Amino acid sequence: MRKIAIFIIFVLSFVLYAETVKTNPTIETIFARKSVRNYKSGTISKEELTLIVKAGMAAPTAVDKRP
Repeated sequence: MRKIAIFIIFVLSFVLYAETVKTNPTIETIFARKSVRNYKSGTISKEELTLIVKAGMAAPTAVDKRP
């Protein structure tokens, strides 16, 4: 009986987790991220570079270190 209850809790938590991922755009964005290790050659415009730097400045830091 206990194994069945644990299994039911597991299934329900998975279903709720899946629904949260589908309905929460922030969670969807976090799970959709990827690491890039191959880069294309080319140039970046000054506007794009400024936007990237501003986004990095607004991002949270690890272990709340504030440079």
